[in-house]
Amino acid sequence: MEARLLESGPLDAAAQMALDEALLDAFSGAPALRLYRWSARGASNGATFGFSQPREQAAGLAAERWGRAAHPLVRRSTGGGLVFHDGDATFSFVFPWPVLSGPSWIYKEIHLGVHLALKAAGARTRLWSEPSGPGPAAGCFPRPTTADLVAEDGTKLLGGALRRRRGVGLYQGSLRLS
Repeated sequence: MEARLLESGPLDAAAQMALDEALLDAFSGAPALRLYRWSARGASNGATFGFSQPREQAAGLAAERWGRAAHPLVRRSTGGGLVFHDGDATFSFVFPWPVLSGPSWIYKEIHLGVHLALKAAGARTRLWSEPSGPGPAAGCFPRPTTADLVAEDGTKLLGGALRRRRGVGLYQGSLRLS
């Protein structure tokens, strides 16, 4: 099974999320890694929020950061909290997801792969393995959870969210290397 590498042209947040959804629905059996390019470089490309996060909660968090300025706020088909797309490197991965592979194993394997690639490039990262405390964070990057990729000081560098449908997985990742 040969994997595909896809790089899309510059798109806004709604189009990026729609393209990932289309890749999930049209899965042909070969894993695909897609690298995102946003339509507005160096500026905010808006934010995405997980399928189970209330829109009002995401809008409140966005208002805390942006004030009254208008920025796109788009729902993802994957889970997780609010992610601001303002300088992050974003990607998605569509892959066969066997019934016996749990989400924590998927996260760990993907984050380990990114960690090893960054380590080979000289970046000093590690996988977070300490308990994150009670309840999920409303935003993606306020605190790491088990198997997240973090800098040496514990700052979260890679956040991701998953969706499984008909034996196919979609991972959407946001990498902050600044």
